Amino acid sequence: MSQQDALMRDDDIDVIGIFAQLKKYWWLLVGIPLVVGVMLLIGFSYATPKYVSTARVLIQERSAPFTATTEDTNRIAQGGPSVETVRIQVEVIKSNNLTLNVIDDLGLTQYSEFQKGGLLNKLSALLGGSRAVSARDRALKIFNDNLDVYTVDGTTVI
Repeated sequence: MSQQDALMRDDDIDVIGIFAQLKKYWWLLVGIPLVVGVMLLIGFSYATPKYVSTARVLIQERSAPFTATTEDTNRIAQGGPSVETVRIQVEVIKSNNLTLNVIDDLGLTQYSEFQKGGLLNKLSALLGGSRAVSARDRALKIFNDNLDVYTVDGTTVI
């Protein structure tokens, strides 16, 4: 009978012992997930979201046939605007004046993606230096760094 009692005790689960061990190591059960959560929070706060958008602009002549010269009519018949016209349109789209209008119209200075200043800029602003950059200028720099405007070769598409 004593052998059966010994086997029965081996099959029992000591619930009180389990809770005692959990109580003893509670700091590990709480601490590890807390540390990992804080590390993930910090890591994700520095990760920049990746927004990608693509647009194509087709450039067409808008001259009336009544006022067009023979040269304009020949150019339109040969395939549309000249390469120079397309290049000028690319420069207009890249211009700071147009970009600042877009930044103001969309209120991009309010978004954190457009307010990331470098460590040197933050330190200079703290010390009252003259290198502090305005929110519009920071947004303009970030906007221009992420803007790609190019022509598709052989077409009038930007």
